[in-house]
Amino acid sequence: MLHEQPRSRRFLTEAASELAAIGIPVLRFDFYGTADSAGHGAELDFATMRDDLTRTVHALRALAHVDRVALLAWRAGALPTWNWLRHGGEVSSVVLWEPVLSGTEWIAELEEADRHERCSPERYTGVLPQAADFDDGQLMGYPVSNAFRVQCAGVDIRAGDTPGRDVPMWMVERDGDRTASLTRDRTFVLPTDAPQFAGSTRMDVSLFMSPRMQHTIRGIGEALLEGV
Repeated sequence: MLHEQPRSRRFLTEAASELAAIGIPVLRFDFYGTADSAGHGAELDFATMRDDLTRTVHALRALAHVDRVALLAWRAGALPTWNWLRHGGEVSSVVLWEPVLSGTEWIAELEEADRHERCSPERYTGVLPQAADFDDGQLMGYPVSNAFRVQCAGVDIRAGDTPGRDVPMWMVERDGDRTASLTRDRTFVLPTDAPQFAGSTRMDVSLFMSPRMQHTIRGIGEALLEGV
């Protein structure tokens, strides 16, 4: 989401292609108000995201003629996914890829990074702004409403605020990651050369697929096909 989305777009396309290559129908989408979808970023909120998730699951079932659907959520995508499940969203399994666990901490981290970027000598030449001006309603260069920030802050996956129905939960994480304390049904450990979604705003560190990542993603796909 936000600044991580354009950097990771090619990687997610390649990940979807790897899954499709082993026989898994894949439907990628952008939330309303983001990336290639219609709408303005300020209109994005959990209600529109829940609607997008529901429509996408229904569309995949109809187009691919499948009963079981797995939802893969990367990074902050875990927050609206968790909220959707809490509101009755139904899938066969959920795969969280290095999920943002605390919406409050994530928003705080983004606001701090945003404050730095607005006054960064690496981004601007000449006379630099002396103080960040947040009156434009943007966060990391994207329009973000106060409502969306509050909604994100209201989700804490670590708090045991589990979805209302029993959905198998898989975790994709780095070795020793802080998500290790979370209850899950299966874990996939990323290789050491796995791309870093967070920590940069530069497009010259866009994320791409490595042979080891291909192997990891295919392993996830094969497990999904087996339904284990």
